[in-house]
Amino acid sequence: MRWGVILALILTLAFPALAQGKPRLQRLRIELWPEYDDPRLLVLIVGMLETANQEVRIPLPAGADLNAVAYATNDGRLLTADWRSEQENG
Repeated sequence: MRWGVILALILTLAFPALAQGKPRLQRLRIELWPEYDDPRLLVLIVGMLETANQEVRIPLPAGADLNAVAYATNDGRLLTADWRSEQENG
C-alpha cells in the first residue's frame, strides 16, 4: 500500500499550479530511501525548472510529514524555500 501511494505521488508531479501556466521541468530526480527499522520512507525530489520562480504543486499522501523545502544557489548552497500547505477539497 505504501509503495502505491508513492507511485501515485510520483505520477502526479507533472501537475503544476494552474495560475501561472504549466512550468516545464529541465530535469527531475526522485530518490526513495527506505528506513531499516522504521516503516517510513524518505522521498527526495530534486528537479530544475526551465524558468525560475514558478510555483509547483506536489500532492502528498495523507499522513505524510514534510520536513524541508529548499533550493540551490549558483554556488551550490541550499537555502530554505518559501512554501505553503493547502487542504484538498473533495
